[in-house]
Amino acid sequence: MFNKTVLINYLKTLIEKDEIANTLLLTLKHKYYCVYNHCLNVSVSSYLLCYKMNMSIDESLSVALGGLLHDIGKLTIPSKILYKYETLNSKEWNIIKRHPVNGANLLSNSKYLDKVNNSILYHHERYDGKGYGSNLKGKDIPLHARIIGLCDSFDAMISYRSYRDTLSLEEAKNELIRNKNTQFDGYLIDNFLEIIDDYYTKYHNTESPLYIKDFISTKEDTDGGSNWETILDNLPDIGVILIDKYEQEKMLRLLERNIEYLNILVQGNSLLSRLYDLNQILKRALNVFNKIINIDYINIFIKRYRDVNFYNVDSLEGFTQSIKKYIDENIKEIFSIKEMKIILKEINNKHLVILVSPLENKNTAVIFIQTDIETEINEREEKLLQTISNYTNNAIQKYLFFVEIKEKAIKDTLTGLYNRQHLQTVLDSLDLGLDLIGVIVIDINNLKYINDTFGHLYGDLVIKTTAQILKKSVRESDYVFRYGGDEFMILALNCNRNYIKSIIRKIHINIASVWDKKQKNTRLTVSIGYSMSSKNIPINEIINIADENMYVEKNKFKNIKNYENEPKSIFSLK
Repeated sequence: MFNKTVLINYLKTLIEKDEIANTLLLTLKHKYYCVYNHCLNVSVSSYLLCYKMNMSIDESLSVALGGLLHDIGKLTIPSKILYKYETLNSKEWNIIKRHPVNGANLLSNSKYLDKVNNSILYHHERYDGKGYGSNLKGKDIPLHARIIGLCDSFDAMISYRSYRDTLSLEEAKNELIRNKNTQFDGYLIDNFLEIIDDYYTKYHNTESPLYIKDFISTKEDTDGGSNWETILDNLPDIGVILIDKYEQEKMLRLLERNIEYLNILVQGNSLLSRLYDLNQILKRALNVFNKIINIDYINIFIKRYRDVNFYNVDSLEGFTQSIKKYIDENIKEIFSIKEMKIILKEINNKHLVILVSPLENKNTAVIFIQTDIETEINEREEKLLQTISNYTNNAIQKYLFFVEIKEKAIKDTLTGLYNRQHLQTVLDSLDLGLDLIGVIVIDINNLKYINDTFGHLYGDLVIKTTAQILKKSVRESDYVFRYGGDEFMILALNCNRNYIKSIIRKIHINIASVWDKKQKNTRLTVSIGYSMSSKNIPINEIINIADENMYVEKNKFKNIKNYENEPKSIFSLK
């Protein structure tokens, strides 16, 4: 029995193991959600077609992976071209036609390139040789590309497009039959028609996006000396962010937005840390709001993507906290928003101005402004507010996306702990003259035995379980790193030796309470060493001392006869 969720989750798990593919797909999801959703549909339908043709599971998954990544090159297409309502001119059409090559270039350093290269490069070739890309014809077009090209075209027919009407299922079937052996491989059409009803009714995602239709100019920003709308629109536009895995020190890099300069990478770590400040974005927005209408008190509530959690950003202190309870208790009524206009409603003797931004997708932040005064908004002010809302929300979304990408660069993908690269950043920020620091090094005992006996998936479970236990055993202000394959490190700031010993005791207690020794007939044990900072000892030497102490305990553990027969609740540090 085919399970769409299982397939998509499996493919996403594969992609998460490759930093470049994962970053690009995440970028596509945030920048062009409708394209991302289209790729999901193509991935599912292509897998079903492969299954119908009795292709092997491995090959079917490779085709589905290609379907998920086939339009990654559309990241290089400006939204004003991708979502243009009018007919494209020749220059714009040439930009569109370059997306297969650009997609392959973006994935050039991905470990999955060999699996998906044909699907990306040749999915717009036609069976009669009249497609674009390399003008291949018939069986010269790789099979994977012929499959993706068919599924890509079918999904485009039955999905919303700004430049034409959506086709019904029957109309789409007729279009496929009409183009049999011209645009599409006839053999693939015959097989696809046998599964098309089942796919359309059970698995096709019909979700369609929202689009920006109107832009207007705002007045000059006297503080900044230039047009506020332009600054806010351009400043957060980070283009495609790549993680350069070949650099010794991994860092975020900017890929130039202009399609003509795809090969220009600009180092962006320090630049982004200065520019992407959510509080600054919001303060600028609030200043403009206050120039237009008089407001006594403003809170901006951000609803991130499709989550149920709300966040409140205080306009003065930048303090962020969960306000779902506040929403539930104070905003008693939910009002429908018609035609994306600003609505002024009285709630609890106050007024709520609701601004909704019709962005390119549904990942839209909603701004609520609560005021204690009666406010009349004329048509001009309404247009200005809506424009500011558009650009403010755009800035917020891209800031949130940047935070997510930046977090990926400093977090270990398996455990969610900080990675070794981020350790050096933290160490550089420490002042050993002021901070009393404890270093704890933890090593999982016999991980190789666990991997060899029960498999690497079970070994990964052991690593993730250990990470969860360590996080549970420390304060929020402490840092927990995955230091190596089976080795972890804790940095505890402003602490004493007794606190470090209490952490170690908690780790032992939590291991005993979390790990079920009946599972796989084994149990989790660790070796632990620690050290304390001193003004006269460099931090790296303090880490080495903790590491050496851990190996002393590790050697004690190795003297136990056999791992399988070790006594209950063995801990290497008493």
